[in-house]
Amino acid sequence: MNSTMIHKLQQALNLYSEMGPHKAASHLKIAPSTLKSRVEAALREGMSPKTDRLSPEQAVESENKQLRIKLGDMSKQIESLRDRLLNEDKIKEVILGIKDRIPNPPVWTSKAGKPGAPGIPMTIWSDFHWGEVVDKSQVYGVNSYNMSIAKQRLHTLVDKTIGICFDHMVNPNYPGIVLMLGGDMVSGDIHEELEITNEAPSGPVLVDLLENLIAGIDKLADKFGKVWVVGVAGNHGRTNKKPRFKNRQYTNYDWIIYQLLRTHYKKSKNIEFLIPDGADALFSVYGTKFLLTHGDNLGVRGGDGIIGIIGPVMRGDFKIRNAQSSIGMPYDVLVLGHWHTYFPTPKIIINGSLKGFDEYAHLSLRAKPERPVQALWFVHPENGITTHWPIFCDLQGATKNEKQEFHAL
Repeated sequence: MNSTMIHKLQQALNLYSEMGPHKAASHLKIAPSTLKSRVEAALREGMSPKTDRLSPEQAVESENKQLRIKLGDMSKQIESLRDRLLNEDKIKEVILGIKDRIPNPPVWTSKAGKPGAPGIPMTIWSDFHWGEVVDKSQVYGVNSYNMSIAKQRLHTLVDKTIGICFDHMVNPNYPGIVLMLGGDMVSGDIHEELEITNEAPSGPVLVDLLENLIAGIDKLADKFGKVWVVGVAGNHGRTNKKPRFKNRQYTNYDWIIYQLLRTHYKKSKNIEFLIPDGADALFSVYGTKFLLTHGDNLGVRGGDGIIGIIGPVMRGDFKIRNAQSSIGMPYDVLVLGHWHTYFPTPKIIINGSLKGFDEYAHLSLRAKPERPVQALWFVHPENGITTHWPIFCDLQGATKNEKQEFHAL
């Protein structure tokens, strides 16, 4: 990328951050869509907003003002984090009848692998919305979804993940794979329309999802040898109509599923779990620190018609980074689901969904349809994140044999 293009991208990011999308596009005398493209490209390049249009005196005053605002936001964020943090041993002893500790990270996630190996593959499975039904007649035939299709797509997700890792990488020697479960694994009953239109009640849905997750994890373990499962709950799995901050995990179907998975694999030496009792999971792979959260609790609200999810996610990442740093728990990369839009950048990885385009995205958001997709990337002990792969889980572009196998499941 030449210096002129770098300047344009940085300028667009600066003005968007300072003025907002409408004024920035007008100031640059470009179309809003062009501004959006430049901001997205800047984020993918790992750029951050810079303020260089003020005098030194103005810059100091502006910085002091922003610091006062940030300190207020950080205090609120820290207070919220403290409210959500519970005593793990005590809660598990009361609710589950067990006493456990947070396990140490597997040794293979920090020990350098064989020379020339591509590193450790990491993938996030989120926003399955298992049990939800999408009627293709209501979304112009773009997508269709039910529990049978969900099973087929999960099967495809596992096979394509293995295929990319072993058929498309040089020297595919892996110490294991990190599997993140990012929440909204079930459709849930949080909205009246879901209670009416879901394919089955939550109980049978949970049982069916659990069986299929076990089959998928077994297949990963057979191929990669070791699997580290890291799981956080989403918002669709909650058992209450309104979101709660206290006991968020314990009143959520996602967390229950993760605990059942851990119980199922309790005798396995190759499959380990990190299931925090808070809303976030902070962990490290080859020295790169990741913060996994579902994405509904970023501490910000809303987007805009031009930049979409980028604005709120950027602001949320900024707030969370400050809050985490203030309590001595910083991270390098934020990983989240919730937004149903695959968008990887050097500092933020947003996952897609298994469900794909639905009636809400069509009628409420008027969003551009996105294929069912899940994120895969590789972490190198020396170079950090090196490659991103979108794993498309539908039949678009599949061969005739693949389609036959898909429908035969």
